[in-house]
Amino acid sequence: MKYNRNQKNQFNYRDLKDKVADNTKWTPDNKITGINRRIRNITNTKIEMKVPIIILFIYSIFTLVGIIAFVVFTISFYEMVGKFSPLIGLLFGGIFIYFGIKTLIEQSVTATFDKEVGYFWLGRNKTRKFIESKIKHCPLSDIYAIQLIHNNYMTLKSNSNKTYHGTYEMNLILKNSNRIQIFNRRNRKKSQSDAKKIADFLGVYYWDTTVG
Repeated sequence: MKYNRNQKNQFNYRDLKDKVADNTKWTPDNKITGINRRIRNITNTKIEMKVPIIILFIYSIFTLVGIIAFVVFTISFYEMVGKFSPLIGLLFGGIFIYFGIKTLIEQSVTATFDKEVGYFWLGRNKTRKFIESKIKHCPLSDIYAIQLIHNNYMTLKSNSNKTYHGTYEMNLILKNSNRIQIFNRRNRKKSQSDAKKIADFLGVYYWDTTVG
């Protein structure tokens, strides 16, 4: 693993004097949040990162609530006016169904690093077919560094007090300075541990801005 820190153990990408780091984005990607991938399978040649089943189950509840709302409101409308209209059910249950299915699809995508194939990819494919597909992928040789950054977000309580929470976002940094987000989680130590394991596995720089 290639670490980058100054003498005060504080990370500053300008200290790296690295062109890739200079052109890399160092702020969180707020457009993609809540992907809780964790290392689930690891060998000498392959790492797979998946979202725990319990989290997938929680998100599936939204879909179930939407289906129940659809059925209940559709039947209630029929009993009141004597006319079957699924649009009424969709009006109340559609949001939950859409959110649940959309989130399940996003969260169930596996991140795979495979030295035998020589590629990284985000998807459910476990063969070389992914290279010809539209899923996000890149050669392992294109990965230049692992970036771990802290993301603060604010919530408001009922009395208008501001409460700040934090997540830890891990990105692959490619040689062209583009980023691919792998996870965005709340546990710092586990996030650091997984990020370090990926960097070790790939033999690339580990840029951790969350310490110091």
